[in-house]
Amino acid sequence: MRDFRKISYSKYLVFLSILFFTVSGSIQAQENSFPYELRATDFYLTPLGIAADYFGESLIDNQKAITIGDINNLHHNDVNWFDRSATYNWSPKWDGRSDDFRNILTVSTAFVFLPQVLDQEWQNLLKMSVMYVEAYYVAKGLTSLAKGLSGRKRPYAYNESMSVEERYAIASETWGDLKGSFFSGHACEAFTEAVFISKVFSDYYPEAYWTKLIWGSSLILASLTGYARYESGEHYLSDVIVGAIVGSAAGYLIPEMHKRNDCDKFRISIIPYSLTINMYF
Repeated sequence: MRDFRKISYSKYLVFLSILFFTVSGSIQAQENSFPYELRATDFYLTPLGIAADYFGESLIDNQKAITIGDINNLHHNDVNWFDRSATYNWSPKWDGRSDDFRNILTVSTAFVFLPQVLDQEWQNLLKMSVMYVEAYYVAKGLTSLAKGLSGRKRPYAYNESMSVEERYAIASETWGDLKGSFFSGHACEAFTEAVFISKVFSDYYPEAYWTKLIWGSSLILASLTGYARYESGEHYLSDVIVGAIVGSAAGYLIPEMHKRNDCDKFRISIIPYSLTINMYF
């Protein structure tokens, strides 16, 4: 079987480029106004996400290192029935594939910014960038906070098909990572990006027949990311499911809360060499 990691990223970028220009070419005749505006919440959402991420990471760093005796006392039956199947998994290849699937989605987000760059719509590009950064850090902050507070051990620590010494050696590489199972950061990030891409495209081109393809392809990639985390032995099913829910919520709600209406009381405008903030009462 051909290893996914041996397939060049350039092939995927070529495919995404062709898809983007095909899509944009088929809908360029549509006269759609930019559907988003910045909000007052933009002043604190990203800082709160960054603060949660920092606090969560500090909790992870301060967790007590596990000993070989602790590993020896871990057994499959210690895990609930729903998640127990993950304790039989261990695959560095699937671990690498989860990175690849997620990275493809990360690169794909660039294509939703291209129309604003090509049309030199710098104000709209600013709005899109703020929304993306917010969605990313809200999701990342919640992920780090959950990992730091829960301290849930990863499935491979319970995998009795490996010796205690093997499991201890894997865990010894990154102590904090061992207790970072809940919830899946890969799944959360992938679903954040997948839903963000699809939501923005749907809002900007509500009548486009490409919408289903965008939603379907992005969600498939996100789902493959989550599946790969499960197969790798890095996460339980519940980790992946919760990560997908949190990521989807961030990817959907951030653009939704920025949608324009006739009652906008807060706007930010950017022109060369100046930034204007207007508030209406």
